[in-house]
Amino acid sequence: MVEKDEVMEMVDMVEKKDWSVTPLGAKENWATTLKISVNLILTSQHAMFMTWGKEGTFIYNDAYRVILGFKHPWALGKRFCEVWAEIWDQLGPIAQNVLEKSEAMYSPGIPLYMKRTESGYIEETHFCFSYSPIINEQGETCGLFSPSTDITASVLRERRLKILGDLAGDTLVKKSEPEALEAVFT
Repeated sequence: MVEKDEVMEMVDMVEKKDWSVTPLGAKENWATTLKISVNLILTSQHAMFMTWGKEGTFIYNDAYRVILGFKHPWALGKRFCEVWAEIWDQLGPIAQNVLEKSEAMYSPGIPLYMKRTESGYIEETHFCFSYSPIINEQGETCGLFSPSTDITASVLRERRLKILGDLAGDTLVKKSEPEALEAVFT
């Protein structure tokens, strides 16, 4: 959860970043569509990111910092494929399809094995997200927009409840304590 006093950190970071060293170029030369898209994500309280251009320059908001983990603030201005290299085999084809066909997609829940800690630990996560094309004034797709919701806790809770239910069902039909214990431990 993002604390109230940290809510506008990304606005400040985007403002102070030297964008001239990125594929986006100097901020004063940004296209109107890019400026509006960046403003849209930065002012939202929902976790969001966007990419821009063929390089997939990655920009995200305050709420998305939690999803990035240790990759914040490094990820700002990097290529999308670099930021999420460990899951690019899953996300890359989806993003490419959105960018090539200019069609949005929605995933109600996808397991992703992400590196979000400095130790490099691979973490099982589950996300509900969409990718929508960002279309400029000329009608060209020039980026993608993605609101994201971490549903990991809900998925794990459902999994645990199912296991407990299965376990309870298996033990209730046993006629003796040794049979019940055998059902639990085998």
